[in-house]
Amino acid sequence: MKIADLQQIAVLGAGRSGLAAASLACAHGMEVTVHDEKAVDARREVVAQLAAQGTNFALGPEGLERAEAVVVSPGIPPESSLVQAAEAGGRPLLGEVEFAWRLDPDPRVVALTGTNGKTTTTEMVQAIALRAGLEHGVGGNYGTPYSELVEHHPKGWKILEISSFQLERIERFHPQIAVWLNFAADHLDRYPDLHAYFQAKARLLENLGPDDLLILSGEIGVVAEAVPTVGYDTAAGHFQEKGGRIQEGEQVLGSLEELAFRGQHNVLNARAALEVARGLGVPRQEAWEALRTYRPPAHRYEWVRHFEGADYINDSKGTNPHALEKALLAEKRPTVLIAGGKDKGFVFPDLPAGGQVRAALLVGQVAEAVAGVWARQADCEVVKTIERAVARARELAQPGDRILLSPGTSSFDQFTGFEARGDHFRQLVASLI
Repeated sequence: MKIADLQQIAVLGAGRSGLAAASLACAHGMEVTVHDEKAVDARREVVAQLAAQGTNFALGPEGLERAEAVVVSPGIPPESSLVQAAEAGGRPLLGEVEFAWRLDPDPRVVALTGTNGKTTTTEMVQAIALRAGLEHGVGGNYGTPYSELVEHHPKGWKILEISSFQLERIERFHPQIAVWLNFAADHLDRYPDLHAYFQAKARLLENLGPDDLLILSGEIGVVAEAVPTVGYDTAAGHFQEKGGRIQEGEQVLGSLEELAFRGQHNVLNARAALEVARGLGVPRQEAWEALRTYRPPAHRYEWVRHFEGADYINDSKGTNPHALEKALLAEKRPTVLIAGGKDKGFVFPDLPAGGQVRAALLVGQVAEAVAGVWARQADCEVVKTIERAVARARELAQPGDRILLSPGTSSFDQFTGFEARGDHFRQLVASLI
């Protein structure tokens, strides 16, 4: 099936990725219908532009039978009534990433996945590309959908953060540089078990060939054992940390003290970004200078305030236990931890050895369940809300402590997303007098 020859397609989902795919299809002269299970009330300007181009919008599956192919947005789960109706019609179903890749006139792709660290590492690679003057676009699961990049910035490298949801319906999608940072339990409210989640992630690698580059982070042994190695593995790669310095062989690039980000997990992210830079042909010292001036995104182990002798850290993006563990081990000092949120279907593991949690203040749907797991390791209090957690953390904090918001799960029981949760935490901390 040649996508460019299609005349009628359906797009499932009217979120940003779905609307971007619809716009790209319109740009190629296709007749498009966007289907959603609820009324389209977001991004009205884009919807109006698409409607002016002839795009139809349907509530539910009515009219799907006219489509030659169906593009599925990553936010639409397999059990959706829209997906079920599309599959019953026997038409090809493509993910938005697959659709964009087949229409990309210059499909040079760096694709980064992992349970955690995707956005940070994607931004690091972006900083390197900018400093090196490489023609590129950045997006995928982060910021701009791939379809939008293909329509408006078709030339140059595409640096894409790729989620498991986006990989579920690829067929030919083929990055020249693939990065798998880590793997841990997550999204078990979407997948039936951990194996299914792993298999979705592993699809990133299925079209790689001997001329492509696979970069596996130093903590990714489970992946290295499960997939054929293509290219090389950064666990035995070119860039290493020795004595607080990053070096390639005996060539020292610089000290970790020069960098604006904290934590061993970010050192692994930086090493992966340097390996990508090497694959892109960027001189190592130029890549290092880009990392030296890089500032991490908000809500990812973000220092907020020093108050009454304690540091307040916002790691609201820590939406699974693996991210929580990395945040706890990022620094070795006593910690008052604020954790909890939506029940995503997994069981919280024990606190990691060396996490130094003096007290855990637990919020959201999972608060009681997590308290039951952690009670033998730390003093646990079920406080339910972030407001109560910040107030109680101030009472418990001692000079030299860190007050760490690292929830270990998503925020949708009380907030619209991790950004809203982190912003609220910041506001509460800033208002302390």
